[in-house]
Amino acid sequence: MTLHTVEQWIQASPWTNSVDAERGWWPTGLAGLSNLRVTTPSELDAAVEIRRAANEASGRCLPDSLLRDDLDSDPQVQTYLLRDGLLPVGTVRGSVHHLATPRQTSLTRHAGAELRRFTKSNGRCLEVGRLAVLRSVGQRARHYPLAVLQNISWEADTADCGWIAAEVVAQHVGFYRRLGFEVIAEPWFLRALDSFLVPMLLNWTFHRERLLGHRLYFRIFRPEVAARSIQPGVAV
Repeated sequence: MTLHTVEQWIQASPWTNSVDAERGWWPTGLAGLSNLRVTTPSELDAAVEIRRAANEASGRCLPDSLLRDDLDSDPQVQTYLLRDGLLPVGTVRGSVHHLATPRQTSLTRHAGAELRRFTKSNGRCLEVGRLAVLRSVGQRARHYPLAVLQNISWEADTADCGWIAAEVVAQHVGFYRRLGFEVIAEPWFLRALDSFLVPMLLNWTFHRERLLGHRLYFRIFRPEVAARSIQPGVAV
């Protein structure tokens, strides 16, 4: 089944009511949107189903091995949910690497040497993974990607990461480039996605202040972080 709108997702999601609507959600500063760090099996199930539905909406039917893997149960890896009202509509995962000894992921297996070369194996890197948002007919949907990335900026700051890395589906490279990510290695083809994956890296130490001052991309920061940097006259 392909799900194109939030309304279809509501009808097809019997697990929605199992997500505690009051526990631990924090506001994004964007009307109706809030985030949650996943801590329960039902919340992780919700994240996996969002991954599935978002890919189905793009015409991709992924095997379970690409929707859920060992990193989802790793206590050092954080998964987050974004909700619109009471409905979970987005998810992302953050994995912190010590660059001298990064954990094994698809990104580090394919581009580990380039990752070490660009970062000089110095400090910590946060890997963005499993980012997925549902399609919606509402106006708030255009903010879903930025709102869910608040979890990544927060995680990078909290874990003192100087770099953020991502394995990006080819058609999304432009979005990441606008944030400041650079391609660091040749892409590789993943048959299950029927797409090339592009290894990209953001110098978080360098670009953080630029993004905080950007008229759109400051929204990737939690509101209490962004509020400290908003200059008079900047439209929010």
